[in-house]
Amino acid sequence: MKFNKAKSTLACAITLALSSHAAFAQEQAQETKVERIVVSGTPTGVGIRKIDAGYAVTNIDSQQIIKLSPKSTADLFKAVPGVWVESSGGESGANVFVRGFPGGGDAPFLTLSIEGSPVYPAPTLSFLENSSLFRIDETIETMEALRGGPNPVLSNGQPGLTTNFRLKRGSEDTEGLFKYTTSDYDLQRVDAVMSGEITDDLYFMVGGYVKSSPGIRDAGFTSEKGSQFTINITKDLDNGELNFYTRQTDDHGAWYLPTPLNIEGIDAGYTQLGTLNRQATIFTGPDAQAHDIDLGDGRGWDGHVSGGSIKLEFDNGWQFSDRFNITKGDANTFGLVPSGSATTVGDVADNGQTAFGAVTNTEYASDTPIQQLGRWVVLKEISSFTNDLAFSKQFDDLSATFGYYTASTSANDWWSLGNTTYHVLEAGGESLTGIECNQSTDGCDFNYDISSTGDARTNAFYITTQYKFADDFTLDAGIRHENHEVEYSVDEGLDGIITKAVNYDESKTSWTTGINYSINDDMGVFARVNRGYKMPYFDDFRDNFSAYEGGEKLIKEVTQGEFGYKLISDSTDFYATLFVNEVKGDTFVRRPGVPA
Repeated sequence: MKFNKAKSTLACAITLALSSHAAFAQEQAQETKVERIVVSGTPTGVGIRKIDAGYAVTNIDSQQIIKLSPKSTADLFKAVPGVWVESSGGESGANVFVRGFPGGGDAPFLTLSIEGSPVYPAPTLSFLENSSLFRIDETIETMEALRGGPNPVLSNGQPGLTTNFRLKRGSEDTEGLFKYTTSDYDLQRVDAVMSGEITDDLYFMVGGYVKSSPGIRDAGFTSEKGSQFTINITKDLDNGELNFYTRQTDDHGAWYLPTPLNIEGIDAGYTQLGTLNRQATIFTGPDAQAHDIDLGDGRGWDGHVSGGSIKLEFDNGWQFSDRFNITKGDANTFGLVPSGSATTVGDVADNGQTAFGAVTNTEYASDTPIQQLGRWVVLKEISSFTNDLAFSKQFDDLSATFGYYTASTSANDWWSLGNTTYHVLEAGGESLTGIECNQSTDGCDFNYDISSTGDARTNAFYITTQYKFADDFTLDAGIRHENHEVEYSVDEGLDGIITKAVNYDESKTSWTTGINYSINDDMGVFARVNRGYKMPYFDDFRDNFSAYEGGEKLIKEVTQGEFGYKLISDSTDFYATLFVNEVKGDTFVRRPGVPA
């Protein structure tokens, strides 16, 4: 289904955010105003005063995260003005929408970063969006969110929303925290974090969590379980800093799916998954190869996000920074997906009257509600490497940065979608015998089986400048030239025949310019215009292959303008922003495997 071809949105947004920073440093005898510092939107990650930033940025510290108590990483984004988040199946797989940008699902205009580096350069793939690869715990110091602004020029060139998570760091004082969490759905979770000094100028932070529960929709077994462990090491140098981190995660939960609420006994706490149906056998490919699966594995992330940064200052005034990140692991999906509406045993049973449970051999009467449930399996092995290198220098009132960003992204997929059989409509209801299509290796509905492999390479050069031509006026500008290459192939049918092959090579130039006027130490106004591009990744070619063959570049061009007022006092951040977005390029939304 074609969602839209070109979109132009004009809207007003008013931001009112309470800051948890104290108005005064309580432990100092002299009253000293605490400045809000942000690093988002800066090419080298060097912090600037929030009041001096020529764009609207939201920052949420660890204390505010505790108060918000987000149920998932994406749930935290609800606190960002202009961002709407929809839970779509549990902790993984949210839909994230950014004001002024079109979208039918997933998170096509979101990049999630850690310490300034993208966790995974592709914003969204089928069954995977950035927030699925990241879990919030007590090791997070702050989260910053930048909509538009300088985004099209920096990092991976995301024209929409970039969120950046910064880890806690050690100091000379040794500190620790231990936290136990439970809930009315029997969640058992333990968090811990400790930080301190290893030796002179060498600091550490370690932390993580372990958790388990039967799920907010009780599956009758431990359907939610996971752990995470993070290490962050910082070394202060005479002329800079070294930082290295690794974040090891193995966290999975049940895939929650739509329920037929017009059936008696089915309510919001119902889940298709249970002990009678979590284990199954599916058949794929032309030879009907059998695969034993455990649908209890649900959705999640088993992998690591590791990286670091180097920041140096030289005697001649030049500054050097390099930020890099490596992500590698499995983001698999298993679940029971409804297909069609509810019916009864008598409507589909071979004898027109009864059917039997495949596990318990229970006889189910003709009026028993049943529904087709597809046993979907998506195996997704991903990896990426990003590196952002920059040199900068201050020339009196003019500063300039010269940078080079490179990224390598890969995804190897194996899917089997469909495999539908009729199940009893009750929590964890079993599959049935005595229904002909249930016994077929093709199931009762279409199957879409694929194997695919994709690699993408991005190389971008960028230049940013900032000129302070009066005490209260600052003008900034940036330009980025990016080359994007994709090699991708798909075997639809698992018969060893490549049905779609892509060799893609395109380049685009993005830019931004803005002005900031500081009325006083607490108030300012800013204006900005930019143009950026959303480059295509693997699924864009598979879903729109005929368009690609027809010569379309599948690139979305985004032009944004904004004018804003900001008030940043001791306890309150207030932004009022008028913006206009124009997005050119086709956006397609359809169920995977269904012909366009």
